Amino acid sequence: MVNDKLKFGEQIMNFVDIKESAWMAIDTVRSNKLRSSLTILGVSVGVVTVMFMVSIIQGLNKAFAAQIESLGSNTIWATKFDPSIGHQITDEEIHRKELTLEDADAIRREAPSVADTSPFYRKIAETVRHQDKQTDTPILLGVTPHYEFTMSSYIGYGRFISEMDVQQRANVCVLGRDVVKALFPYEDPLEKELKIAGRPFLVVGVMEPLGQILGQSRDNQLYIPVTTFQKYYPEITFPESIFGIFVRPISRAHVKSAIDEITDILRRRRQVSASQPNNFGISSQDALLDVYNQLTGATYLVLTA
Repeated sequence: MVNDKLKFGEQIMNFVDIKESAWMAIDTVRSNKLRSSLTILGVSVGVVTVMFMVSIIQGLNKAFAAQIESLGSNTIWATKFDPSIGHQITDEEIHRKELTLEDADAIRREAPSVADTSPFYRKIAETVRHQDKQTDTPILLGVTPHYEFTMSSYIGYGRFISEMDVQQRANVCVLGRDVVKALFPYEDPLEKELKIAGRPFLVVGVMEPLGQILGQSRDNQLYIPVTTFQKYYPEITFPESIFGIFVRPISRAHVKSAIDEITDILRRRRQVSASQPNNFGISSQDALLDVYNQLTGATYLVLTA
């Protein structure tokens, strides 16, 4: 009985302590209204800011994923250097032997997980003129007819580069929508002549709108036959121009096996011994997304920690 009374007394005292603590907290808030208001405001602003930043990151993730997907169906690309984001290209990589058109043909022919390949040359900021109009920013691409399917980038109207264009090293070109706006704002560009670096080319097609990737417009491009590019630009001068191979695997499930097959084919063709590292680089959409997710994931952890 005595123990029960003691326990009851302790409970009463605990209740009194809690009640007194609560009243002290209320008195403190009342006597420091400004400080309390600022504290509550600061916490509220902090919570809202974190929620806002997390929403922005999630939105950026979706937008970036959509841009990467626009490059093509799970596209893989190979170059003589490591094309990974953030990789500092070395002098050794710059002076490596270039990949070739024959390498692209071999990958298409020998890799079971590959649906198609598209070798390409790329040159930045080439001058293009039509009559009194000029643009100095377009990207010039030397491509084959396989580019459309490999990159899921299709002609809007007119036609794309043909096999005959490649065989004849023809002076024909296909324009991106930004180039059309700059040079042919009020007329149909088909069958019109323009000059690329002072050389005459006939416009045979216009691409569908392609949008942006990493802040760069894919509509500010023009396309010529890969052999015509070789004719006028025989020397590849990195970083102004590069050569590479775009590869489209059969499906997303075949990306890893396609990369393994491409690696084996290129090592054999470039005579890389078993003890030597690759003298070329391969990357993919998934690799880009992994790097981006690591960056935004770190930011997310900092914000929510």
